[in-house]
Amino acid sequence: MNPQWFVYANGFSRSQAGACVKRCCDVTFALLLILFAAPLLVLIAIAIKLDSAGPVLFRQVRVGLHGRTFIIYKFRSMRHDAETGTGPAWTAECGREVTRVGGAAGLPA
Repeated sequence: MNPQWFVYANGFSRSQAGACVKRCCDVTFALLLILFAAPLLVLIAIAIKLDSAGPVLFRQVRVGLHGRTFIIYKFRSMRHDAETGTGPAWTAECGREVTRVGGAAGLPA
């Protein structure tokens, strides 16, 4: 094989039927993973709610393919009022804004 084969091969193009099958498989596996992870997700939500006041989930707007924005929801790992006085800022090492649950997840606590 020569290096040009990788550049000019059409192995990365996919038919409409192939794209549909891949999308169906992706959605099916994602739903199965959510189903199996649901008990752990419930435990994390309970831990966040018991640890600090405020919502369990954090809403964030992201930019995706072709500049389209979409919304993701993440578990909250910082205190609800963490950015009230300072605005958005990097978390300090031993910062007070990280919750105990967030610190257990690997964030500095």
